[in-house]
Amino acid sequence: MSRAAAITCVASITVLGVSQMRIALLTTFFPPEDMFGISRYVEDLAVGLTQNKHSVTVIAVSPESRPVEKRNEFIIYWVENSKSRWSHRLVSLALFRNSQKIRKLLNELHTLQPFDIVEYPNTDIAGLSALTQGISKPKPKFVIRLSSPKAIFKKSSILPRVTELLEKWQANLSDALIGNTHENLTLCEKLYNIPPHLPRTVILHGLNLNTNNRFVNPGPAIDNDSESYVFFIGRMEHRKGFDILANAWTKVLAQIPSARLLVAGEDMACEHGPSFFDWATQNMTLASKATLKYLGPISAMQRERLYARCDFCVMPSRYESFGLVPLEVMKYAKPVISCQVGGIPEVIKHGTTGLLVPPEDPASLADAIVFLLRNKKLREELGEAAQKDLETNFSIERMVSETENFYLSLCS
Repeated sequence: MSRAAAITCVASITVLGVSQMRIALLTTFFPPEDMFGISRYVEDLAVGLTQNKHSVTVIAVSPESRPVEKRNEFIIYWVENSKSRWSHRLVSLALFRNSQKIRKLLNELHTLQPFDIVEYPNTDIAGLSALTQGISKPKPKFVIRLSSPKAIFKKSSILPRVTELLEKWQANLSDALIGNTHENLTLCEKLYNIPPHLPRTVILHGLNLNTNNRFVNPGPAIDNDSESYVFFIGRMEHRKGFDILANAWTKVLAQIPSARLLVAGEDMACEHGPSFFDWATQNMTLASKATLKYLGPISAMQRERLYARCDFCVMPSRYESFGLVPLEVMKYAKPVISCQVGGIPEVIKHGTTGLLVPPEDPASLADAIVFLLRNKKLREELGEAAQKDLETNFSIERMVSETENFYLSLCS
């Protein structure tokens, strides 16, 4: 679909009065097949809002030029990622290149048919230029969806420092804030010195429980279906804590030699060596490495199959504002072992839907893994409770309804 045709289509729908609100969702992480939590959230929210008869436009960044798309009744406009002979993320951040492109397109669409709401996350630069330079009147309500702030990460390079300043700037320029957990909202209020008059709310993420058939890629083979499998999925980076799990795994094998560990996720560069995975596993023996299967990046369907196959998941993150992985695991009635950090305790109820251990503690993590591997009945009880909790408190319908009501309160 051409951009002009898509604009005409959206305009005609609004004129006919079918939609209640016109909403723009800005993101540099899309589509959800790329496994970024933000991209999955954006799609689920867009689908839910369009089902409630709102007009939703997603503006996303693509590595190459792409035509306008219609997906699940919402429209996607792509802006091509700026290219540079330097690190494209650093240059784009410093010069606002992608943000300028997003603002230009947003303003073009807004001029033809004004948006009521523009929402974006605080983990990238989507919408920054629109906030600082403005767009055509009537001005929409700009809503920032808070997530893991860079201010709590290691300041080993200039990029986290610059991003932290931009996040604070964005938060204070916005018209309203949404935290995905109470801990997350409280933390960001403190870090960014949020003015008390700004409207804010907490809306827990929800999970679309009817997504099993969206992807068709086959899952990876598992060598022995009779063995017990522990599953870790996440980027190979400091925040996700895979190095803590690698340290704990040797202690697990000392008590349960038959245990097997499945690991999936993109390997990232590491200041200690060529890759984070290599650095995290460098002290493991050859025998312990033989019990670990690293799958690298996997498709959404592969991820779903491994959730269904594993005995439980481990998420030893050093910080998560929320974490979508526990919800995805809960769908299959499986428990999660994670850490008492960030918003995780608002998602996983210790001893009821999973187990929580202190962060940065391989020994406690190993004890929890061994405990669950040896207690099949407890795994089943925790998994069943987790599945019920997901359906009650983390449905996509609840998330969409609460978001819709917050939007409407801003517009009124």
